[in-house]
Amino acid sequence: MAVDGFKSQGPEPIGSVLATWLKKLHLLSSDAADQVWQVWQECLGPEAAHTEFRGVRRRIAYFDVDSASLKAEIETYRKYDILTRFQSEIKKVFIRDIRLKISEAIGEEGRRLPSQE
Repeated sequence: MAVDGFKSQGPEPIGSVLATWLKKLHLLSSDAADQVWQVWQECLGPEAAHTEFRGVRRRIAYFDVDSASLKAEIETYRKYDILTRFQSEIKKVFIRDIRLKISEAIGEEGRRLPSQE
């Protein structure tokens, strides 16, 4: 049975179905997420270990940080440079802003979302 132009070919793994739909909807790919995390680490250096990448929604990159002082430093002094690097180095998605939230649950080496590791 065809639904909206798609032919049913029997059961498919949910991962491949989701990947197909995410690609069709032009949502953030894992390659773009990897690039965001990589550029973030390059910009922050060792301080990236005190952050966790949460994802990108509506062209805004979300990160958790483990201290108010790091959050203030990034927002006050480094945000413009980081955004400039995102926009020049990541071609798959345009990051227009960075949002930071203080979280005490950051590991020693920083973490990413489990689906992006």
